[in-house]
Amino acid sequence: MKHTLFAFPALAALFTGMPDTSQNARPTLDPASTMTIEGGSNLRDWSADVPEMESSFVITGFSGTDLKHLKPEHFHTLELRIPVRSIDTGNRGFTRNIHKYLLMDQHPRITYRLQRVESISMDGARAVIRSTGTITAAGRDHTVNMRTHATMNKDGSIRFAGEQPLLMSDFGIEPPTALMGTVKAHDAIRIVYEVSYSP
Repeated sequence: MKHTLFAFPALAALFTGMPDTSQNARPTLDPASTMTIEGGSNLRDWSADVPEMESSFVITGFSGTDLKHLKPEHFHTLELRIPVRSIDTGNRGFTRNIHKYLLMDQHPRITYRLQRVESISMDGARAVIRSTGTITAAGRDHTVNMRTHATMNKDGSIRFAGEQPLLMSDFGIEPPTALMGTVKAHDAIRIVYEVSYSP
């Protein structure tokens, strides 16, 4: 997976107050991170791989290896950006229609901006993070409430995993079709992700 640091409009968070930037850590996106878009149609289920993501992550005041010490205020900025052209269903016509309905030429990226972390609780060794963010697709913004599981390795790398239900119509997108309109996607989709960052 291609990855670069940037100011990503997909998981971007700026919290109340400006912590001492000398304590900021900037973990980098792991190329093994994965994301899949899952949906259904009148004939069968479908899925699309997202092989390219760009991200920047700034965390401040947290340097431990135990997530029980992670607090909402530690998140300074977390951003993700997905090139629409990279989305691939494995079916050329269906992929082309997804790109078209996402208005790829005018809006070449899907982005997510984290607005704030509402709470962090522990479930065994993993943290349950509840947050609010904004997804921008096809030129439209949509606010989402997310529940994400986080785990940390001994080397300090952090993995965020979860599933996010969405509707294409949230972004003014008409569900795409294939095979001369005989196959039509359902409005409801699900984003399944495992995104890891290395210190």
